[in-house]
Amino acid sequence: LVVLVLDRSGSMTLPGFGTSETKLDQAKRAAELFVSLLRTDKTHRVGLVTFSTIASPDFPLAAVNAGTKASLIGPPDPGLIDSIGAGGNTTIGGGLQTASTFFPPPGPAANSRSVLLLTDGLQNTNPTIETGEGALGSAVLNVIGFGTEASLDGPRLTRLAREHRGIY
Repeated sequence: LVVLVLDRSGSMTLPGFGTSETKLDQAKRAAELFVSLLRTDKTHRVGLVTFSTIASPDFPLAAVNAGTKASLIGPPDPGLIDSIGAGGNTTIGGGLQTASTFFPPPGPAANSRSVLLLTDGLQNTNPTIETGEGALGSAVLNVIGFGTEASLDGPRLTRLAREHRGIY
């Protein structure tokens, strides 16, 4: 089980690193690549949460198959990920809390839980990371940061990933 948690706040409209694309454009391309690489021959499931001032449960956990991939990334039409726009403040903790609601109760038959957070880490709205990360429980959290060193909070994202057995 993996829930993509994608930052769509206003700071994601700033330039990304190394190209003319915005941080959001880079994050969307990374999310689309991740979904495209998910295997469809297993019992994998994927979901999508986006956040700005509030978090939105945009795509509930679903089996990874051709239909799910088409819904998220297309073709024939652009998928849900490509249609995400930026604006508003940043509640990373709200995104993490919303992602945690996607997971079924823990049990011996439950798949491992993981979150892939795509953000610049510049939170400014409650719930914050410190408030929301407890909802993750035993889920592994991996983080991809977008932007230049001056426009992303690398130390905060590093701590967050390490404390949840993930990498940044």
